[in-house]
Amino acid sequence: MRKGRIFCVVFLFFMLLFPQGAFSLPLPPSNLEAQIISPTHVRLTWWDNSVDEDGFIVERKKIGDNWIRIAILPPDLNVYNDVGLTPGESYFYRVKAYKGNYYTNYCELSFPVTTIGYPEPPSDLKGEALSSSEVELRWKDISDNEDGFIVERKHGSNWVEVCILPPNSESYVDTGLSENTKYTYRVLAFNSAGRTSSPEIEVRTESARGEFYLSAGCSLREGSFDLSFIFLSFVSLLGFFMRRGV
Repeated sequence: MRKGRIFCVVFLFFMLLFPQGAFSLPLPPSNLEAQIISPTHVRLTWWDNSVDEDGFIVERKKIGDNWIRIAILPPDLNVYNDVGLTPGESYFYRVKAYKGNYYTNYCELSFPVTTIGYPEPPSDLKGEALSSSEVELRWKDISDNEDGFIVERKHGSNWVEVCILPPNSESYVDTGLSENTKYTYRVLAFNSAGRTSSPEIEVRTESARGEFYLSAGCSLREGSFDLSFIFLSFVSLLGFFMRRGV
């Protein structure tokens, strides 16, 4: 009888010291996944396997760095948005549940998450005047993640967008220009992370002097010969002599 009373006293003591559920420990989270939302935004999701956790702790590190705590979350939450990241950087993530001073094991990604990086800028940009009103631009596409290219022409101190080209483009012909005029160009690669630019170049269009425009829509530059021009000239001379009866 005395032993039973002692047991009841001890049991009541522990019930007061440790409320109901104090001995129930949370289970660790599982199935951690990462989704790249933008070059500066990664969304983490995981399975909440516990019903009595006080919350979750999210940690992150770069390759070669130490783990840092980036968030303490409330219970029953299984998503976290990590923003303000560096484009093109690689990150590791891990999550654990906690209750009081007790922490579960980590649920960790087995591979780093690399955000979208800036495209490599076009290289070896060159320009050539094709006529008094046309300039051809050529460059090398050395990027593997561009969404396209933007050709810009300088107008005073400002850059004006001339055209937007699809990925893997390496040339463009700018038309409708003024004769014997110097133009400044640059080409930019772009994606969701941003833009990168080639060095600027200057190209001068040719003079219109010495160009002959034919009814057939052909033109001759000074110092060059065009068979269609010679043929039309021959036909004109032949008609002239036939009319004179020669």
